[in-house]
Amino acid sequence: MVLAFADEEVINNPVETIICNPDSRKLYIFDVSQMEHWEKHLTKDTYRWKNFIRPSKVDPSIKETYSYVKDHDGKYNSHFHKHILHFKNEKKVLIGYDGDKAVGAHLPHGNATKSTRPYIPVSNVVLDKRVQALAGRKAKDVYEELINEPANLNVKMLTHPRSKEHVKAVQDRLQRPYNFLKDNLTACHRVGQMLPKYIRLESTLHDCYVLCHEEILEQYRKAIDLMPRDEPLVHHLDTTYEFNKKYLSVLSFRHPALVDRRTKTTEPTIPLFSYIHQRKAKYDHDLAFWAARQAICDAVPRWAEKSKILDTDREFRSDDYMPNTKMVYCWNHLQKNLDYHARDKVKLSAEDASAAGQDLQGMLRSSSEANYIRRKREAFQNSSVWTPEMKKYFDDYLDNDIKASAGRWYLETLNLPDAQQGLTNNPAESLNNLYANLRKDDPQKMLASLVVDLHRMDTETARAMQMYSFQKFLFRSL
Repeated sequence: MVLAFADEEVINNPVETIICNPDSRKLYIFDVSQMEHWEKHLTKDTYRWKNFIRPSKVDPSIKETYSYVKDHDGKYNSHFHKHILHFKNEKKVLIGYDGDKAVGAHLPHGNATKSTRPYIPVSNVVLDKRVQALAGRKAKDVYEELINEPANLNVKMLTHPRSKEHVKAVQDRLQRPYNFLKDNLTACHRVGQMLPKYIRLESTLHDCYVLCHEEILEQYRKAIDLMPRDEPLVHHLDTTYEFNKKYLSVLSFRHPALVDRRTKTTEPTIPLFSYIHQRKAKYDHDLAFWAARQAICDAVPRWAEKSKILDTDREFRSDDYMPNTKMVYCWNHLQKNLDYHARDKVKLSAEDASAAGQDLQGMLRSSSEANYIRRKREAFQNSSVWTPEMKKYFDDYLDNDIKASAGRWYLETLNLPDAQQGLTNNPAESLNNLYANLRKDDPQKMLASLVVDLHRMDTETARAMQMYSFQKFLFRSL
């Protein structure tokens, strides 16, 4: 038997040594006594294989596996094959390769539609343990620590993360079995029983929770009653940071009734309702708004007839979230999208990228669509700034959104005050900074604790609104 004559020096440690781009007629021996799932680790050798398993005719304690490589045509080819012998009693594994190595192909990811870059699967057996050992830390910090570990280049390629997004995906997968623990669900259910008028939807099936404070709804009703009928009420919709593998989205509104117009002070941004969801999918937003609409309609009789504006960052594309509502896209996000493409994709100089941004501001402030088209045509004549790639990006990804939901002339048709200044989602993002404090001390905050914290914040907001409204009424009465 081969193992009987194997020197200890040729028996490899599967963590310190791994097979990478194996050559034909090459033989490897591994000691797997300390690795439970060695099959998922030692089979990562940069190629794709189809396995044929059969018991050994010589000794039942030996497990044999034959594998054919995937070739350049996407078919499994026996001209380059792999033979694995697992000696169960000795806890050793022998892996041999034979045939024409050139037959094997390094193929892109199976879900790739444009990229042709070879996709090299990574051994999760090793990576999971390393990520788990650094639990509680941010994906970026974990990634930087792992890639700076000293290791053989081949070992790094097959056992280290490809990016911080890869680390985050591993963290999510490791956390998944604990997201639906009975204690967490029980705690959420008990919180729902304690706050039945706050938790408007508790869907464990879709993992969605909709939260709406009745006192804020009362202040929202008063704001609508006090506003001129022809003036729209501005709302902001934004998704804030992640909380323990879930998202928190907030629909807020600018409360004009709380500010004296003579001071020209920005209206306070008030959270109307929030919802916790698992994905950034349209269905999650539709489900949340369905539940919120019922609560708002019951508490605010004039809500459906009141004209409303919904300002978003183009992540949300739907006109049916709320009745009698027009969608408007944030000017700052349009500017950021163009600036990112100019600097990072097209690689324009800082001066040219700034010039493109100034051109965009001029287009957005056009008094009519005809003037917008004229300014766009004049800007595009500057070929050093508006290269063919920049023009194509603008026409494909910005032009229609500006004309349909962002230009000044469109905002004026909605009777938006100071339409020439545009509309941004900055109020929502400043509100997000308050929510960020909820996870500062505990990134893995339990869902029930998050709901309780949000209820406390909304209660404090509602009381501050009531106090401010009373003081303003008292001041006017004197």
